[in-house]
Amino acid sequence: MEPKEPIETRKQMAEMHESVINRIESAYRNGQYIEVCWLCYACFESRINRTLIKMIPGCSRPVRQDDRSIGITTKLECYARLIKSGYPLLKGEDINLINTVKGWCAERNKLIHEMVTLENYKNIDKSFENLAKRGKALVHRLYSLSTDVRESFYSANTIPPFNESVMKPCKLKCRCIKE
Repeated sequence: MEPKEPIETRKQMAEMHESVINRIESAYRNGQYIEVCWLCYACFESRINRTLIKMIPGCSRPVRQDDRSIGITTKLECYARLIKSGYPLLKGEDINLINTVKGWCAERNKLIHEMVTLENYKNIDKSFENLAKRGKALVHRLYSLSTDVRESFYSANTIPPFNESVMKPCKLKCRCIKE
């Protein structure tokens, strides 16, 4: 398959992601754990979207016509089902990584809402520090998985269709990613 963007755009994106990774590291060193978590979450969304967009032509659902955002959990669940089904572009990928990212995102959302409650605000920093440390490691692992998918995509002649074990549990009426 051919890349979806021109080489110049891909170079700019690589530079941008390197900059974000450096910012994550810097924020972590400076104890800015909430910022680290926000940046990790943004990286997760970006990586999941970028990898799913390569495979989404294999989904038999209609193309999205609206700009409504589909949550990261829904996309991660699709991703996990694709890995579990043995989808060719994800052959040999680690479903545990996807499930761990999903759990990390749920924990991050819970902490964000808890940080302005009387019961939690005084001790929330330690929780964010722990989440930030785990998030940094997950970002690097997810970027590595994304590289594997990109290489599989470029070496494929066609995009294989999603099988029934991927499609049936999905509650969406349209694709989760707008092409």
